[in-house]
Amino acid sequence: MAGSLPVLFFARLAQGAADAVTWVVGFALLADLFTADERGRAMGWVMSATTSGFMIGPTLGGWLYESGGPTVPYLFVAFLSLVAAAGFVWLQTPHERRHADPVSLRDVARVPAVAVCGAAVVLGGGTLAMLEPVLSLFLAGEIGLGPSRIGLVFGAAAVVSAVLHPCAAGWRTARVAGT
Repeated sequence: MAGSLPVLFFARLAQGAADAVTWVVGFALLADLFTADERGRAMGWVMSATTSGFMIGPTLGGWLYESGGPTVPYLFVAFLSLVAAAGFVWLQTPHERRHADPVSLRDVARVPAVAVCGAAVVLGGGTLAMLEPVLSLFLAGEIGLGPSRIGLVFGAAAVVSAVLHPCAAGWRTARVAGT
């Protein structure tokens, strides 16, 4: 629906900011609700579901676009959001919660390692986030791919990322362990 590239970039920036808030709050909720022994497994399930969504979403969205037009993928996501919201109505959380002493964002950002990692995430994520809308336009305009094939390109990229991430993590672990 964006009429120009700057509007498209602004929309992507707003989506990224909302996504960042959701991730931070979501992982804070997991950290609060699960014990240290359960936390890794719970976060692993969230990351697995996210990777699955990245693999399935673009391909399904492209197919929905070609089948019913540009509004159908958004209506489908809106429907899934309503289903998720209904699920949260019945979600039962423990009544007892552990609360640590609050730490301000300013105190966390003053730690040099956190500041460097934060800057790297913003720069790296921002660069990739701005590539996605331009790549879609390029694939459609210059190469002539339709929405479902563009979805397949992004789905394939997610599969490659999912395969490479554990490989890289295993390589880092082996390097740290000295093997």
